[in-house]
Amino acid sequence: KSVTAYQVIPASNLEEFEQILTNSPGIQLAIIDITGFDRKIWACCEKLQDQDIPFLVISPRQSSAIREESFARGAKSILVKPLILREFLGIIGSLSGQASEDSG
Repeated sequence: KSVTAYQVIPASNLEEFEQILTNSPGIQLAIIDITGFDRKIWACCEKLQDQDIPFLVISPRQSSAIREESFARGAKSILVKPLILREFLGIIGSLSGQASEDSG
């Protein structure tokens, strides 16, 4: 079984998120846990979309409003907590493969 290692750059607030987007070229995939963020998180998601960075949204609850907002901002997928590890890793694998195909 192959194991893929990912470099993780965490951001716990919008300011860190903005700094990472500005100072970390080559991001291939973003995983956005919207728990604890206000509506300003969607502007950050739009920036990911503008930079052609695929992203996955993790939501604290099932919500059609969050789902609509996520996809409107360019999310490739949305998962609701608690996460199912196999599903989570499968989506990351497909999105990271998609990102490397797009850049290659």
